Amino acid sequence: MDSMPNQLPDLQFQQVGNYVRVFNPHNGIRYKLPLKQALLLLSLDGESWPGENTGLDLSNEELFNGLKKLYRNGLLKNAVQKPTLLHEEPGMALLLFPFPRFLQQGLLPILFYEMLRLLWLPLLILATVVVIHNGGWSCLPPLDGYSALLPPAAFLLNIVLHEISHAAAGCRFGIPADAFGVGISRFIPCAATFFSLLPYAGTSTNVGISVAGPLANLFVGSAALLLSIPAQSSSLLYLAICSYTLGCINLLPFPGLDGPSLRDLFTRHPKIGCRTALHALAACLAALTSGCFLRFLPAWASFFIVLVLTSAAALLLPSRHSVFWARMLSTCCLLPVMMKILGFEPLFSDFFTCLTSIGFCMLQSYLVGPVLLELIFATYLYQK
Repeated sequence: MDSMPNQLPDLQFQQVGNYVRVFNPHNGIRYKLPLKQALLLLSLDGESWPGENTGLDLSNEELFNGLKKLYRNGLLKNAVQKPTLLHEEPGMALLLFPFPRFLQQGLLPILFYEMLRLLWLPLLILATVVVIHNGGWSCLPPLDGYSALLPPAAFLLNIVLHEISHAAAGCRFGIPADAFGVGISRFIPCAATFFSLLPYAGTSTNVGISVAGPLANLFVGSAALLLSIPAQSSSLLYLAICSYTLGCINLLPFPGLDGPSLRDLFTRHPKIGCRTALHALAACLAALTSGCFLRFLPAWASFFIVLVLTSAAALLLPSRHSVFWARMLSTCCLLPVMMKILGFEPLFSDFFTCLTSIGFCMLQSYLVGPVLLELIFATYLYQK
């Protein structure tokens, strides 16, 4: 949904010295705005870039802060005021609904977001420790006997919490969500939250809003997993699996998901030439060899060693692409460990099963290695 910010209709302007009095006839409130901010408001017609043709020389930060203040004062028109069908390209059809007011402002959404941001990792670590302490996979209840209504209910619960978390993060960063959409995009069923001011926000705000959805899924998954062990509930275990799956899928670096903003937070990938490819191949082989030795250690020790080495490589390698190399090497290093945890033995499988299983294990290694580390950095160290 590409739309420029637009001022409320029928606003009345009166200049008084270096200030402009703006009367909003919709709520009867008068606002006293600095001249520069009033000129910015006048430039918002829903079609042109904010501040265009006004002579304003605004930095990106000044533009974003100015738009936030205008939005907070209720002087901007919501891009979606009633249920609307969005169909901008082939394979896309989204039904948009305005977000409820209580999710756009107030203290409750901010507290909800901060709870997710601060507690998702301790809860994930606690769930991992409890599972290991109680004997690993054997302590989990059997995944059978649940109601046929559970899969759609678990999926719907996670989707709703995912999008509400995006909206709560927007409230925390001063960008209220405009609309919630559900339908198909690129012929794939999806849901999305739209922010008209997000294109003008900085990297910190973009990352904070994007990762909020996966954080909610990881939080719910860890809580459900912890509760499923003493209760021996297959329904709670299914909810945990569904939550973890949706959270991990959304962290993948594919367009339309939440992962690209996390990936773009770090350095760009190097140009792949013959020399770079040979270096990458040698590095991957060395990492795989190291991972084979890590198989003999407990799983928690292997993960800890790889995460420490990944952090050190990203910080200390003398290259502007150090994060890319650290991401690639940690994935390869964790691959043998992940194959051991999942019980996969390539020597006793046919070619197709072997190839599929290696791909799945590599995906899991990527998610629990570099992506987890980047998510920790983005939520605890990077956000302002």
